[in-house]
Amino acid sequence: MKKTMRYALRLGAWVLIMALCARARVADGFAPFACAAYAALRIGGAHPLCLLAGCALGCAASGLGFAGWQALIGCAAVELLCRAPVLRRVDAFARAIVLAFLGTAFPGLVFSFGIPYNLLGALLSATVSAAIAPVLLPIAEWGGKKAALSREEQFALAALAVIVAIGLRATPLQGVFTSLCVLAAAMGGAGTGALGGVLMGAAIAFSGGQPEAAAVMGMSGALCGVLDGVPAWGRALAFLAVCQTAYLGPFGYSLPAAPLPQAILGALISLALPQSRIKALLATGDARQENRAAERAAERLTTLSEALETMAQARPRGEAGEGARAAHRLIAFLHGALAQSAQALSASADLPARPVRLHASVGVCARARDMVCGDSYAIVPLPGERMLLLLCDGMGTGGAAQVQSERTVRLITRLMRAGMDALGAIDTANTLLMWQDGETFSTLDLAVVDLCGGWAELYKLAAPPSLHLRADAVAEISSAGLPIGVLDGSHPRAVRIALRRGDMLFMASDGVMDACPAPELSALLRAHARESARSACAAVLRAPKHPKDDMTAILVKLT
Repeated sequence: MKKTMRYALRLGAWVLIMALCARARVADGFAPFACAAYAALRIGGAHPLCLLAGCALGCAASGLGFAGWQALIGCAAVELLCRAPVLRRVDAFARAIVLAFLGTAFPGLVFSFGIPYNLLGALLSATVSAAIAPVLLPIAEWGGKKAALSREEQFALAALAVIVAIGLRATPLQGVFTSLCVLAAAMGGAGTGALGGVLMGAAIAFSGGQPEAAAVMGMSGALCGVLDGVPAWGRALAFLAVCQTAYLGPFGYSLPAAPLPQAILGALISLALPQSRIKALLATGDARQENRAAERAAERLTTLSEALETMAQARPRGEAGEGARAAHRLIAFLHGALAQSAQALSASADLPARPVRLHASVGVCARARDMVCGDSYAIVPLPGERMLLLLCDGMGTGGAAQVQSERTVRLITRLMRAGMDALGAIDTANTLLMWQDGETFSTLDLAVVDLCGGWAELYKLAAPPSLHLRADAVAEISSAGLPIGVLDGSHPRAVRIALRRGDMLFMASDGVMDACPAPELSALLRAHARESARSACAAVLRAPKHPKDDMTAILVKLT
């Protein structure tokens, strides 16, 4: 149910983003942002029907009559171009530029009727679209659960905020949104506050407001950022004071940057924002490293308590000897983790981060044989630029299998996020699952990817082989073993592989591996190598016409 809700919310977000991007118009009604957003989201794996529906809503709300529907025509053209085999061989960055430019230029040139001014405007709009599209690419694959945003993701979020602000033109929500964005940006400091204010002021100016609004908004954001030690309500009052009174002074224009009722509502909403979370998202460089030790300690304490809670909820089956050993193991580890957390909190600064050798993009796709998929998975970032990939297939299909696999995934991820190594987490989880009532069996396919060291370690218990694809070769990685929760002391063998740029690591449940032999899978993944990782996984799961089992695939692309 939670996965269904998350997916429904993701679809709704796509529709809303596209609607606002299609409604965002600049001079003479041009819509350069619709095709840019469509290209970026489509490359990231967004559903085309949701994107087109959102674009249609935005065009209908633009109030420009027939001319307002050019954005939908352009997005339809982008969708057709997405299916062209030639463009699939181009990398995502260049493909976003080409798709956005052609999708925006096509309807603009067609409906310019040969008038030079309209032709020039259409080409300028297409150029802006081509420049914006690659900037928005990180938004397409961002799940919203990251502890901090990369610089590229921060740029993408800022660009999207500006587009949304323009899309809210001529509505009361524009003042609310711009005020909220300025106050949120100011939580990252004076620099981000000033930049956020200038961007929101520029959005107001682009949508027909006063050009001086950018200066007033920038000044308001910088002031709020300087007041870092002041409570949130104090910064909100300072923002309202500057935003509402500066227009009476040297700038001398007639309206404030945001009307007073809208600014007040935006300030009130900002008081409910999680300030520490936003600060972490906006932090970069040294500021992010300074807080890393305390963040790791808090995360370890939280996840350890969750793991102990999971153990406490388990009901003994027969003699409790196995459960007692698992409890002793967890308590011993808790002592060590608490000591490490205390040392981390007392440290004045964290150790310098290791240089990242590789960057990873991960895609996941699942397909249920029945109504409920019995496979469960997790993709979790670990300290030290490492990444945990976990896939479990509960015995059978449907709801019972899902409960088994979810329980295994939840327990192992909590233990590893707390700092336990892979073998220790698997051993502890195996003992705890044996201690519970009923048959709690599931396969285990676990990989730890180290982006700094350039390697990955794989652990398997009754899981099908994984594929390690390189430009000139493909290797199957397999290991024998009983499912987790069957036999105490069942230790998987760790298989370490070296990784380099251009490699792909593919993990899948037996429903995929039984339906598609390894050579066919390898050829299919190479055919979709230019697409996003999620799109390649979706192509693999579409290949079998009548699946005999639940299917889940995880693909890691390294650059």
